[in-house]
Amino acid sequence: MKKIFAILAAALLIASCGSDSKDDNNSLPVGTTNYKGTMTVVFQGQDVPTENVVLTVNYDQKKGQASILFNQVKFVPQMPITLDITVPGVTATVSGEKVNLSAEGIEPTAGGVPYEDYLVTGLNGSIYKGVLDISLKFGNFPTKFNGTLIE
Repeated sequence: MKKIFAILAAALLIASCGSDSKDDNNSLPVGTTNYKGTMTVVFQGQDVPTENVVLTVNYDQKKGQASILFNQVKFVPQMPITLDITVPGVTATVSGEKVNLSAEGIEPTAGGVPYEDYLVTGLNGSIYKGVLDISLKFGNFPTKFNGTLIE
């Protein structure tokens, strides 16, 4: 009888260790990552690309979220200043090696000031093998970003 309990206990221990390592493979990265690439905004019916844009992704493992910072961006060349735009509270999930990002109805901020007229909708994207690819709308302005990890 003791042998049966010992075998069952060992089997349960092995099974629980296996599930823990599985969870580790599906947990969010820790800290902050930066990506450099092209941001394209649809303005007056035309794609307006901007090269060498840097986005910073900051993960919050406890909440299963990320914040995305658009560093020093102009959405169109006519913009007189550049802004640091933060999109907080983006849902971040992991599937294998891929981090999936999504959000709906998030108020972006610049310097802590909310920009309710540019509510983020339809944010959808992923980070896979060092490439960040997202699309979203800032208010009525469809925006895409595709960039690679900066080390």
